Amino acid sequence: MKILATIAATLLMSSSAFAALYVEPYLGYESGKLEAGTTSNDFTASPILGLKLGYGMLGFAGGVDYSMGTLKVDTTPSSESDIKDLGLFVGFTFPIMLKVSATYILDAKGESTGSTSKGSGTKLGVGWTGLPFVAINFDMININYDEADVLGNTIAIDTDRKSYLLSVSLPLSF
Repeated sequence: MKILATIAATLLMSSSAFAALYVEPYLGYESGKLEAGTTSNDFTASPILGLKLGYGMLGFAGGVDYSMGTLKVDTTPSSESDIKDLGLFVGFTFPIMLKVSATYILDAKGESTGSTSKGSGTKLGVGWTGLPFVAINFDMININYDEADVLGNTIAIDTDRKSYLLSVSLPLSF
């Protein structure tokens, strides 16, 4: 019994020594398609500014992911929307200069003149951590906007944002 208590105490003390506040600011470029019914429009969003904030331990990390930027749709005339995505992420950094992450986007908003679209989705990513203090990341983003507020009236919509995000981040643990 004393051996089990000693092992449990050792594991708990050593794991708490590696526990840390996880902070990862990132800057990126997003490109993809907006699809609504049979209509499909290309877009770019630059710069995308974001922050992952949470808890990290032994390569694992989890917490909140927030990003924002300006989305420019390639239509005639072109249109712009301010996008803001808030989600929960989990990630793991391998010792071989590679990291993976998954984010469930709880609240995705696209705001343009007179309307606000709301939805949710996912973001899956992989990153290369071979540079000191810097990671280069590639994320796939799939968001479905299912509600829009147009001039005070809420309507149901079905618009998909399917895109790729290339970013540079600074993953830090304190």
